[in-house]
Amino acid sequence: RALSSAASDVYKRQIISITDVENVKLINGKIEGDKNEHDYSKESTHEWGFGVDIRGSERIEIENLEISDCTGDGIIATDYKNRIKSSKDIRIKNTTIHDCRRNGISIISAIGVEISENEIYHINGTAPQSAIILESWDSKQIIDEVNICNNKIYQNGIGIDIQTQAQNVNIYENDCSNN
Repeated sequence: RALSSAASDVYKRQIISITDVENVKLINGKIEGDKNEHDYSKESTHEWGFGVDIRGSERIEIENLEISDCTGDGIIATDYKNRIKSSKDIRIKNTTIHDCRRNGISIISAIGVEISENEIYHINGTAPQSAIILESWDSKQIIDEVNICNNKIYQNGIGIDIQTQAQNVNIYENDCSNN
């Protein structure tokens, strides 16, 4: 599906933006959004506030972080430059993501993704409320070679949600409950 007009300011609402770069490591830290203090009175879905926003970037490592209280997704990985450049080689490991409104981790357009040994819980507030979602927004976006393993996923609207355009996805040895 296409981005709504509410997403037109998407680049203005992330805590950390990783756009069109290579070889980035985010290790050991805490990222906290403003979900509890956010002004929801303005006309918008308020789902575009990301903890970590990865766009068209390669060789990105996220490890040993705590990400919480984002008005949108804890982490999103997608393309850049009019759907031409997918993100590639993304590793999300040993990270705790909780109490975000839309999704814990959203993979929109990425090739070579590993999501392992994370704890994702209490994702709720606005649809789809998935711990992990693989969801391309249009046919030009690619989701390929994704491994989701050894994660603890609980008390979310949806545990792992695989939608359109995803291929070569391996899901194994995850502990999913109360989703």
